[in-house]
Amino acid sequence: MKAVTVVGMGDEGCPGLSSIAANAVAKAQILAGGKRHLDFFPQFSGEKIVFKDDLTQTIKRIAELSLEHTICVLASGDPLFFGIGNLIRKKVGPEYVDFIPAPSSVQHAFAKIGIPWDDAEVLSLHGRSSKGLITKLQFLNKVALFTDKINHPKEIASYLLSFNESEWTAFVCENLGGEKERIRKFDLKSLSEEEGIDPLNVLVLIRNSVNWKPPTVVPNVSEENYSKRVPKKGLITKKKFEFFPSRF
Repeated sequence: MKAVTVVGMGDEGCPGLSSIAANAVAKAQILAGGKRHLDFFPQFSGEKIVFKDDLTQTIKRIAELSLEHTICVLASGDPLFFGIGNLIRKKVGPEYVDFIPAPSSVQHAFAKIGIPWDDAEVLSLHGRSSKGLITKLQFLNKVALFTDKINHPKEIASYLLSFNESEWTAFVCENLGGEKERIRKFDLKSLSEEEGIDPLNVLVLIRNSVNWKPPTVVPNVSEENYSKRVPKKGLITKKKFEFFPSRF
Protein backbone atom coordinates (compact mmCIF):
# COMPACT_ATOMS: atom_id res chain seq x y z
CA MET A 1 0.00 0.00 0.00
CA LYS A 2 1.42 3.37 -1.01
CA ALA A 3 1.55 6.37 1.29
CA VAL A 4 -1.49 8.05 -0.28
CA THR A 5 -4.54 6.37 -1.78
CA VAL A 6 -7.09 8.50 -3.59
CA VAL A 7 -10.52 6.87 -3.54
CA GLY A 8 -13.25 7.96 -5.93
CA MET A 9 -16.80 7.98 -4.59
CA GLY A 10 -20.31 8.46 -5.87
CA ASP A 11 -23.06 10.41 -4.14
CA GLU A 12 -24.44 7.13 -2.75
CA GLY A 13 -21.52 7.02 -0.31
CA CYS A 14 -20.15 3.86 1.31
CA PRO A 15 -22.52 1.37 -0.40
CA GLY A 16 -20.92 2.26 -3.73
CA LEU A 17 -17.35 1.51 -2.61
CA SER A 18 -15.56 -1.60 -3.81
CA SER A 19 -13.95 -3.86 -1.21
CA ILE A 20 -10.53 -2.53 -2.28
CA ALA A 21 -11.64 1.07 -1.76
CA ALA A 22 -13.27 0.30 1.60
CA ASN A 23 -10.09 -1.46 2.70
CA ALA A 24 -8.01 1.60 1.78
CA VAL A 25 -10.20 3.75 4.03
CA ALA A 26 -10.04 1.24 6.88
CA LYS A 27 -6.22 1.01 6.80
CA ALA A 28 -5.60 4.76 6.60
CA GLN A 29 -4.29 6.71 9.57
CA ILE A 30 -5.55 10.00 8.11
CA LEU A 31 -8.71 10.54 6.07
CA ALA A 32 -8.95 13.66 3.89
CA GLY A 33 -11.67 15.05 1.66
CA GLY A 34 -14.59 17.43 1.40
CA LYS A 35 -17.06 17.56 4.29
CA ARG A 36 -19.71 15.81 2.19
CA HIS A 37 -17.43 12.82 1.66
CA LEU A 38 -16.04 12.72 5.20
CA ASP A 39 -19.57 12.65 6.62
CA PHE A 40 -19.96 9.18 5.11
CA PHE A 41 -17.39 7.91 7.64
CA PRO A 42 -18.46 9.06 11.14
CA GLN A 43 -16.89 5.91 12.61
CA PHE A 44 -13.38 6.75 11.37
CA SER A 45 -11.20 7.14 14.48
CA GLY A 46 -8.08 8.67 12.93
CA GLU A 47 -7.35 12.27 12.01
CA LYS A 48 -9.61 13.94 9.45
CA ILE A 49 -8.53 16.74 7.12
CA VAL A 50 -11.37 18.75 5.59
CA PHE A 51 -10.83 20.36 2.20
CA LYS A 52 -11.72 24.03 2.30
CA ASP A 53 -10.89 27.07 0.18
CA ASP A 54 -7.09 26.89 0.34
CA LEU A 55 -6.80 23.52 -1.38
CA THR A 56 -3.17 23.96 -2.45
CA GLN A 57 -1.99 24.41 1.14
CA THR A 58 -4.06 21.43 2.26
CA ILE A 59 -2.51 19.18 -0.39
CA LYS A 60 0.93 20.45 0.63
CA ARG A 61 0.18 19.39 4.21
CA ILE A 62 -0.96 15.97 3.00
CA ALA A 63 2.31 15.59 1.10
CA GLU A 64 4.26 16.37 4.29
CA LEU A 65 2.18 14.02 6.46
CA SER A 66 2.51 11.22 3.91
CA LEU A 67 6.20 10.88 4.82
CA GLU A 68 5.18 9.23 8.11
CA HIS A 69 1.50 8.30 7.73
CA THR A 70 -0.81 6.37 5.43
CA ILE A 71 -3.44 8.71 4.04
CA CYS A 72 -6.68 8.11 2.17
CA VAL A 73 -8.07 11.02 0.16
CA LEU A 74 -11.75 10.91 -0.78
CA ALA A 75 -12.74 12.40 -4.13
CA SER A 76 -15.70 12.45 -6.50
CA GLY A 77 -15.94 9.88 -9.29
CA ASP A 78 -12.68 9.43 -11.16
CA PRO A 79 -10.09 11.58 -9.32
CA LEU A 80 -7.96 11.92 -12.47
CA PHE A 81 -10.85 13.15 -14.63
CA PHE A 82 -11.16 16.89 -13.94
CA GLY A 83 -10.60 15.98 -10.30
CA ILE A 84 -8.19 16.49 -7.44
CA GLY A 85 -6.04 13.52 -8.44
CA ASN A 86 -3.59 15.36 -10.66
CA LEU A 87 -2.85 17.98 -7.99
CA ILE A 88 -2.13 15.27 -5.41
CA ARG A 89 -0.01 13.38 -7.93
CA LYS A 90 2.14 16.46 -8.54
CA LYS A 91 2.54 17.42 -4.87
CA VAL A 92 3.11 13.96 -3.40
CA GLY A 93 4.82 12.28 -6.36
CA PRO A 94 3.21 9.71 -8.69
CA GLU A 95 5.30 6.86 -7.27
CA TYR A 96 3.72 7.38 -3.83
CA VAL A 97 0.06 7.59 -4.86
CA ASP A 98 -2.53 4.93 -5.72
CA PHE A 99 -5.84 5.75 -7.40
CA ILE A 100 -9.08 3.80 -7.02
CA PRO A 101 -11.62 5.44 -9.36
CA ALA A 102 -15.38 5.26 -9.31
CA PRO A 103 -17.56 5.94 -12.37
CA SER A 104 -17.42 9.64 -13.16
CA SER A 105 -20.47 11.87 -12.91
CA VAL A 106 -20.32 12.28 -16.70
CA GLN A 107 -20.67 8.51 -17.14
CA HIS A 108 -23.63 8.54 -14.76
CA ALA A 109 -25.22 11.50 -16.56
CA PHE A 110 -25.14 9.94 -20.03
CA ALA A 111 -26.31 6.60 -18.63
CA LYS A 112 -29.31 8.29 -17.01
CA ILE A 113 -30.35 10.10 -20.20
CA GLY A 114 -29.67 6.97 -22.27
CA ILE A 115 -27.35 8.56 -24.81
CA PRO A 116 -23.91 7.21 -25.83
CA TRP A 117 -21.04 9.52 -24.99
CA ASP A 118 -18.07 8.11 -26.90
CA ASP A 119 -18.36 11.10 -29.28
CA ALA A 120 -19.00 13.70 -26.56
CA GLU A 121 -16.68 16.48 -25.45
CA VAL A 122 -16.29 17.16 -21.73
CA LEU A 123 -15.62 20.73 -20.60
CA SER A 124 -15.20 22.13 -17.12
CA LEU A 125 -16.40 25.56 -16.04
CA HIS A 126 -15.86 24.69 -12.39
CA GLY A 127 -13.75 27.52 -11.02
CA ARG A 128 -13.04 28.71 -14.56
CA SER A 129 -14.17 31.49 -16.85
CA SER A 130 -16.84 30.87 -19.49
CA LYS A 131 -14.83 33.00 -21.92
CA GLY A 132 -14.27 31.07 -25.14
CA LEU A 133 -17.13 28.64 -24.52
CA ILE A 134 -19.10 29.78 -27.57
CA THR A 135 -16.08 29.30 -29.84
CA LYS A 136 -15.63 25.75 -28.57
CA LEU A 137 -19.32 24.91 -28.93
CA GLN A 138 -19.30 25.94 -32.61
CA PHE A 139 -17.42 22.72 -33.35
CA LEU A 140 -19.37 20.41 -31.02
CA ASN A 141 -22.75 18.72 -31.12
CA LYS A 142 -22.64 16.84 -27.82
CA VAL A 143 -21.00 18.18 -24.68
CA ALA A 144 -21.01 17.62 -20.92
CA LEU A 145 -20.23 20.56 -18.67
CA PHE A 146 -19.00 20.60 -15.08
CA THR A 147 -20.58 23.66 -13.46
CA ASP A 148 -20.18 25.72 -10.29
CA LYS A 149 -22.04 28.40 -8.32
CA ILE A 150 -21.18 31.10 -10.88
CA ASN A 151 -21.33 29.07 -14.08
CA HIS A 152 -24.50 27.18 -13.18
CA PRO A 153 -26.93 25.73 -15.77
CA LYS A 154 -29.29 28.71 -15.70
CA GLU A 155 -26.43 31.16 -16.28
CA ILE A 156 -24.90 28.99 -19.03
CA ALA A 157 -28.25 28.83 -20.84
CA SER A 158 -28.59 32.63 -20.68
CA TYR A 159 -25.03 33.02 -21.91
CA LEU A 160 -25.66 30.77 -24.93
CA LEU A 161 -28.89 32.57 -25.80
CA SER A 162 -27.08 35.93 -25.76
CA PHE A 163 -25.05 34.60 -28.71
CA ASN A 164 -28.15 33.19 -30.46
CA GLU A 165 -27.04 29.64 -29.64
CA SER A 166 -30.56 28.37 -29.01
CA GLU A 167 -30.64 25.09 -30.93
CA TRP A 168 -29.62 22.86 -28.05
CA THR A 169 -31.46 20.44 -25.79
CA ALA A 170 -30.21 20.56 -22.20
CA PHE A 171 -30.24 17.80 -19.61
CA VAL A 172 -29.61 18.87 -16.02
CA CYS A 173 -28.45 15.89 -13.96
CA GLU A 174 -28.48 16.61 -10.23
CA ASN A 175 -27.14 14.58 -7.27
CA LEU A 176 -26.25 11.64 -9.49
CA GLY A 177 -26.36 8.34 -7.60
CA GLY A 178 -27.76 9.94 -4.46
CA GLU A 179 -31.15 9.90 -2.78
CA LYS A 180 -32.03 13.30 -4.26
CA GLU A 181 -31.05 12.37 -7.81
CA ARG A 182 -33.04 14.27 -10.42
CA ILE A 183 -32.74 14.29 -14.22
CA ARG A 184 -34.56 17.02 -16.17
CA LYS A 185 -34.77 17.99 -19.83
CA PHE A 186 -35.01 21.63 -21.00
CA ASP A 187 -34.83 23.86 -24.02
CA LEU A 188 -32.41 26.72 -23.36
CA LYS A 189 -35.15 29.35 -22.96
CA SER A 190 -36.82 27.32 -20.20
CA LEU A 191 -33.49 26.55 -18.54
CA SER A 192 -32.53 30.25 -18.50
CA GLU A 193 -35.60 30.87 -16.32
CA GLU A 194 -35.28 27.81 -14.07
CA GLU A 195 -34.69 28.29 -10.34
CA GLY A 196 -33.74 25.79 -7.66
CA ILE A 197 -31.13 23.70 -9.49
CA ASP A 198 -28.93 21.82 -7.05
CA PRO A 199 -25.27 22.96 -7.11
CA LEU A 200 -24.16 19.33 -7.47
CA ASN A 201 -24.95 18.80 -11.14
CA VAL A 202 -23.69 17.95 -14.61
CA LEU A 203 -25.10 19.79 -17.62
CA VAL A 204 -25.37 17.87 -20.90
CA LEU A 205 -26.02 19.76 -24.15
CA ILE A 206 -27.15 18.01 -27.35
CA ARG A 207 -27.69 19.85 -30.64
CA ASN A 208 -31.25 19.63 -31.94
CA SER A 209 -30.34 19.14 -35.61
CA VAL A 210 -29.24 15.63 -36.60
CA ASN A 211 -27.86 17.08 -39.85
CA TRP A 212 -25.62 19.62 -38.12
CA LYS A 213 -22.06 19.87 -39.41
CA PRO A 214 -19.20 21.87 -37.89
CA PRO A 215 -18.11 25.02 -39.75
CA THR A 216 -15.28 24.73 -42.25
CA VAL A 217 -11.93 25.73 -40.85
CA VAL A 218 -9.76 27.83 -43.17
CA PRO A 219 -6.10 27.02 -42.49
CA ASN A 220 -3.79 29.87 -41.56
CA VAL A 221 -1.09 29.61 -44.23
CA SER A 222 2.00 31.78 -43.91
CA GLU A 223 2.65 34.28 -46.71
CA GLU A 224 6.02 32.64 -47.40
CA ASN A 225 4.22 29.47 -48.55
CA TYR A 226 2.54 31.25 -51.48
CA SER A 227 4.20 31.47 -54.88
CA LYS A 228 4.18 35.04 -56.21
CA ARG A 229 5.90 37.33 -58.71
CA VAL A 230 7.10 40.59 -57.21
CA PRO A 231 7.74 43.55 -59.61
CA LYS A 232 11.12 45.28 -59.42
CA LYS A 233 9.53 48.37 -57.87
CA GLY A 234 7.65 46.28 -55.30
CA LEU A 235 3.97 45.58 -54.78
CA ILE A 236 1.40 48.35 -55.17
CA THR A 237 -0.47 47.06 -52.11
CA LYS A 238 1.86 47.15 -49.15
CA LYS A 239 2.19 44.12 -46.91
CA LYS A 240 0.22 45.49 -43.98
CA PHE A 241 -2.86 45.72 -46.22
CA GLU A 242 -2.47 42.41 -48.01
CA PHE A 243 -4.58 40.50 -45.48
CA PHE A 244 -7.17 43.21 -44.91
CA PRO A 245 -10.59 41.57 -45.49
CA SER A 246 -12.85 43.14 -48.10
CA ARG A 247 -16.55 42.56 -48.55
CA PHE A 248 -18.56 43.49 -51.62
